[in-house]
Amino acid sequence: MLRNISWYGLDKISKVVSILLTSVVASKTLGVEGYGEYSFYIAINTILLPIALLGLDDYCYQKLVSRKKGRTDIIIGNVLSIRLIANLFILACTFLFIYTCDSYNSGMVLILVTSNFFSMLSIYQILNNAISKNRINAFCSSLCTFLFVLVKVYIFYNEEYINIFSMVIVYSVEVSFSLILTVLFVGIKPKFRFDQKVVKILVIKSLPMTISSLAIVVYYKMDQVMLGLMRDYTQVSMYSIQSQVLMAVNLLIQVLINGSYPKWINNNKLNYGYIEALSRVLVGLSILMWISIYIFMGFIVDILWGNEYYDVRNLLLITVVGTLFSGLGAIGSKILTFENLQVYRMKRVVIAMIINLLLNIMLIPSYGYYGAAVATVASQFYSGVVGNIWSEKTRWIAVKQINYFKICNFRDLKVLFRV
Repeated sequence: MLRNISWYGLDKISKVVSILLTSVVASKTLGVEGYGEYSFYIAINTILLPIALLGLDDYCYQKLVSRKKGRTDIIIGNVLSIRLIANLFILACTFLFIYTCDSYNSGMVLILVTSNFFSMLSIYQILNNAISKNRINAFCSSLCTFLFVLVKVYIFYNEEYINIFSMVIVYSVEVSFSLILTVLFVGIKPKFRFDQKVVKILVIKSLPMTISSLAIVVYYKMDQVMLGLMRDYTQVSMYSIQSQVLMAVNLLIQVLINGSYPKWINNNKLNYGYIEALSRVLVGLSILMWISIYIFMGFIVDILWGNEYYDVRNLLLITVVGTLFSGLGAIGSKILTFENLQVYRMKRVVIAMIINLLLNIMLIPSYGYYGAAVATVASQFYSGVVGNIWSEKTRWIAVKQINYFKICNFRDLKVLFRV
């Protein structure tokens, strides 16, 4: 298990390094307002991504774990076809939308939406995770990060030639290139299939997760869009860098949850002793993260982004609290998926999205990015813990989560990292 976590961690670390480096280079070359506008368009595209992926990753992951080659080929082929149709639909809607935009903005939106076609290949990354070949994902991410580090260093030293449009192109090419590399190293030639029965099952089974994924992205990214519409791009810039740093801070939690998932299941049953140990470790990590941000983040922000972004540290002191709730929510979501209770996950996340949107509307006009931060944490608390209380079928998960609010001990660590 530790080896699988290590490869999964390397994969995610590579992606986070790339994201952080992009934020440093873009914020310094584009300026505060320019970086805010760049982040605004990336946020819009990120909201579209769950529609392109259709929530198939989580459902297909469990099916691919069985390692039955015939089933694997059928699942992957039909997933590719479903996602191709979804991306064509988004592209068609984009062409209708860009008639209302000026040519500069429409060009950026079109490039981002077109690059989403390569997102259909993420099913091969899910396959690698399912069959414990995370080393392929890690190698491809690391290689891609290394190559684009060189590109970003070049950009940094030639900033007079760089604008928002060129940074959008770099972002789109990097995301696409990483997925193409994964397919090449997997050694499986993509083959599209369209079996009506299989497509129907995949779409129906993944629909709750599609809605959940869209809702999650909306309440993680819509705040940046709303800050851009209701305040200004400077507010978006500050909040975006906070989001990138929070992603890096949250990395260890996500690595532990997703990298350890194969060990949750024993004889087709969930090992709740293992899940309890994992949850308590997350509580301890969240406390350490808050203390570390309080002590060190002001210095780090000043070195990497500059003194004009100092408020990022204060924002993080609010939003890092939400990493605990989102971590427990991620564990709960996997439990709900395993127990075929995806619809309750969907309801929980959709209500959290509504809470987030309403709080953003109320708080952003007066409090700006601080209001957005409070709205995000409140919605994470509902989605991660409170949302499970309202149904008898999920209340037992909430009871377990409340019992998990204890700092881990050596026994929990021993259980978690037992090979």
